[in-house]
Amino acid sequence: MEINTTQKYNRQGILAMDGVSEISSSSRFFITKTADPELNEKYASFGILVEGNAVLSKLKREMLVNSIEIVRTGSDALAFNTDENEFSR
Repeated sequence: MEINTTQKYNRQGILAMDGVSEISSSSRFFITKTADPELNEKYASFGILVEGNAVLSKLKREMLVNSIEIVRTGSDALAFNTDENEFSR
């Protein structure tokens, strides 16, 4: 897993991945509900929630989500860049 050390967990809605869980050989994904600088340089982040904050607020810690679909829809999503400039907006 490659981690970009310039990307910071400085807001809610950052989509990230935890390399390998202790119970399987698969990855776990998470979305931050608040800024959490303790995560900086520990996990790979690769997206920002741009819609759906109402759903995010209903999720509970350790809640199992069986599936998630990430879709680029609309001009903003299609133009989204995963670089530090975009994450700093």
